[in-house]
Amino acid sequence: MSHIDREKATCEFLQNENYLFPNNDYCDVEFDKSFCWYNVTRGDTLFRQCPFNFCLSIEGCAEVAASLQVQRTCHLNGTWGAPDYGGCLEILHNYKQCFAGFCNSCPDPLRQTVMVVTMCLSVTSVAVLVAALVLFTFFDSLQCRRLSIHKNLATAFVFRFAVLALWNAASTSHWFYDCAEFNQRPLYHIEWMCKCILWFFIYFQGIFIAVLYCFLNSEVQLAVKRQIAKLPYRFLRHTYFETQRTYVPESGTVNTRHGIPMEQLEGNSDSQSQRSTTGEPLAN
Repeated sequence: MSHIDREKATCEFLQNENYLFPNNDYCDVEFDKSFCWYNVTRGDTLFRQCPFNFCLSIEGCAEVAASLQVQRTCHLNGTWGAPDYGGCLEILHNYKQCFAGFCNSCPDPLRQTVMVVTMCLSVTSVAVLVAALVLFTFFDSLQCRRLSIHKNLATAFVFRFAVLALWNAASTSHWFYDCAEFNQRPLYHIEWMCKCILWFFIYFQGIFIAVLYCFLNSEVQLAVKRQIAKLPYRFLRHTYFETQRTYVPESGTVNTRHGIPMEQLEGNSDSQSQRSTTGEPLAN
């Protein structure tokens, strides 16, 4: 519940229980669209803290919150005077570091430490990986086929840490918000950039690293091709539709090379093979 809603609900409750503040001694319960004014005797002035979320951990802000307040006087005739918000306006103009608003938040040491460490490590990682890529590229003695896979891996991680550093910079600098008003508003015309960075960083980095590191590597592609070439493709052939064919020469066919019929040639070859097995000399 917001501050205004809470104050309005308080006034509605107290107005239904008006017996708590007799009209003869107190001003009536009244809501001025910012505060609920009640329980003030006639002739007195009520001071209330400005409706800000003060950062009391910052030096000097506790004194500012205590000294610059809203005040309103209950006159002797039982009517309220005009509320004085001059102290709150002075805080808005001169002490913006003392409250949360205009894209500023109260100091959170743990959150700030995590953001700074993450940013430093991301920048350092990008610098070291770029140096490694330079070494891999410009030294001829290091060139080999296996080195290309390491280059791709380093390139993928350079991209990953660069996106992480960009996202941290955008978050801390409020690139996608309008900070001119007290309550920050998103810049809808560039909100798609924020969503694209977030989507790309969370969901796409694993795919990018896998594709660049593994699938686009020439050595990996050759290994996959060799394995695919070894797969049996017989199940893809419809052998049950095929018939085996054997050539049988006709009787009396003459061999053009030797000038004798095929059956005589076959007979001579058979007799020669029998002689070679029995040890008889072959005729020239």
